Amino acid sequence: MSCADQHMERCRQHASGERPYTWEDDLYISCIARETIVQAWEAVENDLYRTIGSSAAKAGQRFERLFRDLAMAAGHRNTMMRDPLLRQLAQLRLGVDPAGMQR
Repeated sequence: MSCADQHMERCRQHASGERPYTWEDDLYISCIARETIVQAWEAVENDLYRTIGSSAAKAGQRFERLFRDLAMAAGHRNTMMRDPLLRQLAQLRLGVDPAGMQR
């Protein structure tokens, strides 16, 4: 929930003219959201799916929809960008200009 709050605060600051909404801001917030998706998928894949029983995974069951939706989110290209975007965020936070990017 803090991720959404931080996004709203950055948007408010930008709209009021206090500070611009930067690529670094967007990258930071998106990295938090991406990690949430990845961690939810890993919990389902590694822990929950093995313990719920096969009847819960049948078509039409609530878990079948949850599994399908999380599998779709986990397989989205956004999660494939995890390592390069975390690297870019670290570079920005450390004051190192990422290759090909101007501040």
